[in-house]
Amino acid sequence: MEVSESVKELLWPFADQEILIYAEEVYQPVNPGDGLIRKLRVLGRPKEPEAVEYRHLLSSDDLSLSVAAEFDAPDGPGLILELRNASVVKGEIDVDALAPTLLAKKQGPRLLEVSDGPSYVVITRVNVGLMRECAASPSCTAYAQERAARFWLAPGVAVSGSVELGPWESVIVPLRFELPQGEYEFLAGYGGGVHATPTLASNRIGFDIDRNGKPHLVKDPDRPR
Repeated sequence: MEVSESVKELLWPFADQEILIYAEEVYQPVNPGDGLIRKLRVLGRPKEPEAVEYRHLLSSDDLSLSVAAEFDAPDGPGLILELRNASVVKGEIDVDALAPTLLAKKQGPRLLEVSDGPSYVVITRVNVGLMRECAASPSCTAYAQERAARFWLAPGVAVSGSVELGPWESVIVPLRFELPQGEYEFLAGYGGGVHATPTLASNRIGFDIDRNGKPHLVKDPDRPR
């Protein structure tokens, strides 16, 4: 779900915090499809799942999630996701709950685009689990300005659905992409979703794709969010 420009100011006081919101009004021209939250109410901090029901998963407070560029990889440009156990206890993580999100700057009107701001979501509603299951085909495909935008797991990468991590151990997931010319911002998330549990967000990476399809990192991205 995207949040309308008219209500984004309600969320700024909670920057860098995990919060649960109630969407009171949603614009969704295609069902199923991505929607635009036009009215919302902040409910507070989401609750961690019960350890018995959800195995012994590490909580979002015990984890750190980061993204790094790997634009010069031999098999094509990509990004590296790293989910680390930042605690002193051993626990399990659900790798399938790790999900990429790609935003792009608008370059003109797009059919059935819900965003009312300067950017829109290109890649969403997909996770590492789905990408692993579809490894033999384009596992994460969308359309940016009517041109295909693709993300997939790097060839030869074997990623388990769940992994046990000791203190300060991490799981690294390399992704590869193919994108049309434009301005982009990427981040990853862990957890959350329809279960209304805490979500861990990574750092943001801003980059441009030139007319030859080559990415260029933007060190201090001033991208619309």
